[in-house]
Amino acid sequence: MDWKALFKGVVPSMVSRAIWWLLVLAAGAALGIIKLHWPSLADPMLYGLAGAACVAFLYFAATGRALLARPDTTPGNVEKNIRTWLDNFGLAVKKEVDPTMYFRLTVTLVNGNPLLVARPKARDHYLTFQSNLTLSPEHQAMMERMSGAQTERVLEELALELGRLQIGHAIQWPPFTGVMLIRLVPITADYTEAKFAASLDEMDLAINVARTATSLAIARNAPPLPLPS
Repeated sequence: MDWKALFKGVVPSMVSRAIWWLLVLAAGAALGIIKLHWPSLADPMLYGLAGAACVAFLYFAATGRALLARPDTTPGNVEKNIRTWLDNFGLAVKKEVDPTMYFRLTVTLVNGNPLLVARPKARDHYLTFQSNLTLSPEHQAMMERMSGAQTERVLEELALELGRLQIGHAIQWPPFTGVMLIRLVPITADYTEAKFAASLDEMDLAINVARTATSLAIARNAPPLPLPS
């Protein structure tokens, strides 16, 4: 069990609910004391509390959110939220300058996989998750020995595996030097830490599948090394 996640999620929720009920009880007790000692003030305060409760109820009915709920995620605060979430995950992050982006962050996942998280100016209501994978020198040498037909089979097998993941991708060819994985995620009011974590997990899975699929496809289609003379 992830005890850290438990204390970060369940325990704060329980504490906040306990504080809320203590405030309700304290308000009730205070109103009773005022009614006992200053009866002329009790009715106006009661009407005020009732009016505030009605306003809060109408706001919730119209928006679906509590009056004092945490603010929605917006294009304006999404970078700040992401930096906070990355700190919570304990992931290394480096901010880079890119004139085409409102922000561009290079994130190193727990297993060392690199990932770009950015908000492009061309699509300012979307987050871009991107990873650029390049062939190892060994795989490049194997690709150089392949015929055109063998290379096409490698690319077809790789595209098939990535298509099953439903991940956007661009194969760098010719010559085949690597693959770019990309996913666009809309910035919505309910884009939370949990949804951001799910986006990281999806990209991490795609990176691992792309690497494995590439390695297997090259191994299956590469011609054998020539025998020494």
